[in-house]
Amino acid sequence: MYEVEVKTHINNISKLLNQLAQFGITLSAPIEQWDTILCKIGQPPLAVHAPGRVVLRLREQADRVEFNLKQDRSSELDCLEREVSISERQPMLDILALLDFEPVIEVHKVRQKATFQGLEICVDRVQNLGDFIEIEKLTNDDGETVQEELWQLLERLGVSRTDRVLKGYDTLLAEQALDKHTTPS
Repeated sequence: MYEVEVKTHINNISKLLNQLAQFGITLSAPIEQWDTILCKIGQPPLAVHAPGRVVLRLREQADRVEFNLKQDRSSELDCLEREVSISERQPMLDILALLDFEPVIEVHKVRQKATFQGLEICVDRVQNLGDFIEIEKLTNDDGETVQEELWQLLERLGVSRTDRVLKGYDTLLAEQALDKHTTPS
């Protein structure tokens, strides 16, 4: 199985929250997440999509640490994903360094989650990026077909396809950092 998701930027979070409530979708309490994103030394930067590329993530939230591997398929939001809980962050960072993976970016967000009709819905407030909604499905089906299914729900929630985001938060932040370094003062 792999994860297929659709993500959009949200301009009016109050309106979205009202729409979710009208659908009977109850979000969890806010969950603060700190992600460390790691890439193999020498692989293309986050700002460049590369099918087959592996990106690793260590996520800290509350009293848990999760280790995640994503391998890009047709796009950054269509990928093979594997995840496992680990007991300690630092020993895992040490192991990954020995395997030539290095931290490349940090992502801090506050997430609220819900499950609806077998889909995972996440409403995120991402530091330095703003508000987003993601709808995800674990599947073996064609990624494009599943994305269209996800869009049908988003449109019923009043979300516009024009606000679609085709990149992960890590990539958006990497591009933002790159722009700051290349923009003349």
